[in-house]
Amino acid sequence: LGVCVDGSTPDRCKHAQVPGQPAPFTAENPATSWMAWTTDPIDGEWSDPVMVYNGTDGSNGRVPTSDTNLAPVIYPNGSLVGLWRGVYPGIPNVQGKGGGIFTVRATNWKDPTTYDFGHASLHNSIMGPNLPAPNGGTYLDEEDPHVWLDAKGRLHAVVHMFRLGGHLASADGGHSWRWYGPVTCGASKPCGNSTDA
Repeated sequence: LGVCVDGSTPDRCKHAQVPGQPAPFTAENPATSWMAWTTDPIDGEWSDPVMVYNGTDGSNGRVPTSDTNLAPVIYPNGSLVGLWRGVYPGIPNVQGKGGGIFTVRATNWKDPTTYDFGHASLHNSIMGPNLPAPNGGTYLDEEDPHVWLDAKGRLHAVVHMFRLGGHLASADGGHSWRWYGPVTCGASKPCGNSTDA
């Protein structure tokens, strides 16, 4: 992969065109989200890709809200509920910008015109604007959700915040989420590749 397309994009990729690399994301060149589907991922033909998110939620002067990292669950009736990652404008006296996890809904998962992403704002994040972090602050940089449905019809999600992550669940179809606390790791508690039995 190129230096400007992986998960740890250097600042130089965000502010200027780097030869041989994609253009930086801006209001004129937002990070869009697309989907394609098939009934047979091994040998089947894939549909033509369709855009489900145009890179901005339409608020705040069409500020780009980043690529969505969309994680959906599709119900038997064709409706969809999922989570997406969005970046919202700066919070005075807190940080230059924030990242949150937001709910997306669609009445027909194949029809991008039925998708409702809502608005990326601290208030709308499923993590909540006042969820306390261990350091006494609040969580502001959640991303990369993974969503699944359990046997009782409850939605579950895991998200991460750099070296912190945790589990959420919803018993009402994603209208409200309960946070079950963080799972942390660091120098004194390594993540993965542990040799401890």
